[in-house]
Amino acid sequence: MFEALDRDVFRGGVQVRREVRFEDAQGQPIWYEAVFSPLLSDQGKPILVGIARDITDRKRLEIELLEAQQLLEERIAERTAELARANQELEREVQQRRQAEAAIRESESLLRSFFDSRAGCGESSKWWRGTLFTSRTTP
Repeated sequence: MFEALDRDVFRGGVQVRREVRFEDAQGQPIWYEAVFSPLLSDQGKPILVGIARDITDRKRLEIELLEAQQLLEERIAERTAELARANQELEREVQQRRQAEAAIRESESLLRSFFDSRAGCGESSKWWRGTLFTSRTTP
């Protein structure tokens, strides 16, 4: 890994910044941010100078943040699906109620027609507040 980095730094002649992952004795990740710069020694030979700092805590927090973001996105997707299902159910219920109301209006219309046609037979009927009242006269 470092040989390739050496080539990149010397070939480009510019500073290179890398994040490097190692494992400790227990197999836990340790992260370092390393900065490498090409310099010339007192004898004019190219040398590589590097500085590294431990960024393990930052990387751990980045990973936790990504996991939390993924969890949030999953919850949003689940909630969106739930809302879509609820909306479909409400639309179905509204449609059923509209059909039921139309059936009731048709039934009322048929009843009115029936009782209006019976008016000449000694019966009279009146609608009052949605209720049909019928009376019969005796001959």
